[in-house]
Amino acid sequence: MKLTSSKVLVLLLCLISISSFTTAQETAVEGYGHVYVINLSSYQARVFIDGYDRGSVWCGATLKLVVVNGEHTISAEEYENASITWGPSPLSVYDDDWEWTLNNPSIPEEEYTTQFSNLHVINSTGYDIRIFVDGHEKGTALAGGTFTTTLQGGYSYELYGEEYQKGEMWWGPESIYLEKDEDYEWTLTP
Repeated sequence: MKLTSSKVLVLLLCLISISSFTTAQETAVEGYGHVYVINLSSYQARVFIDGYDRGSVWCGATLKLVVVNGEHTISAEEYENASITWGPSPLSVYDDDWEWTLNNPSIPEEEYTTQFSNLHVINSTGYDIRIFVDGHEKGTALAGGTFTTTLQGGYSYELYGEEYQKGEMWWGPESIYLEKDEDYEWTLTP
């Protein structure tokens, strides 16, 4: 293969772009910081920064948020009906990582024990379908197959499916209430 000067130039530009992209991923973006919400409680929680819903975090999980530098307030509430709240707490973000930990309030253990349930998706179509729960992608149900994900029982969820390749076909939205310790089956038909 004969390399011309234009091919060499394109190759060099690609190498420079790749190394710049890799470097940008490893360093913070100026003017923004990361906020890690560590949920050690037994509740799924919605997280708010300056009153705006920034997503939810499962019990035992960590939510990473990108926040503009400055002074903010952070708060959280139990996902389903806001029966438990955390904060508001002051939040100072200046290009650094900041952590906020959610712990269980002082209540009897039997009142906050998490009950997990399974959502079984049966895909009887000829399409691979991406599965979303409350707007968050949980995985893919392959054509003619099944997909299972674990959710916290005792809560309402909105289910949605989208054809994997082009996103031109969809299923739902379907609102469900997932009982504690019970499984739910959602069948997708052509």
